[in-house]
Amino acid sequence: MSVKDIKKILVPVDMTGLANDILVYAKGWQDALDAELKVINVVPELGDYSMLSFPLDAIAELETSFAKEAHEKLDKLVDDVLGQGVATEVLLGDIVSEILRHSREWNADMIIMGSREHKGWDRLIFGSVAQGVFSRAEIPVLILNPNR
Repeated sequence: MSVKDIKKILVPVDMTGLANDILVYAKGWQDALDAELKVINVVPELGDYSMLSFPLDAIAELETSFAKEAHEKLDKLVDDVLGQGVATEVLLGDIVSEILRHSREWNADMIIMGSREHKGWDRLIFGSVAQGVFSRAEIPVLILNPNR
């Protein structure tokens, strides 16, 4: 694949302050390549926290509420940073798996995402979403560390 072949760029973001910088950087790639951008956010399923003893309907209601709030925040973030007209979507599930699944379904040519450094126990517990995507993706992945 040549850089000229990149026409669809998927940009997964969390809702931290780093997202602004990642979106601005992705916009530069979009402009340079005349590509389409799609910005996504993944809300982890609460079912993954099976040690919690909540009724299933309460968990489903919380997930729906979190996803709705995430969509509102994502749309506002993208509109504020990039303007209107950029596609957004909120997904529910395992973050790495959903990013990869969506990149395949949308036929993305590249993923641009940020990375935050986890150290010590945080790295052991949370791992690295960026590393998970990078190691399993079938397309180029550009990982940014906006803190540096």
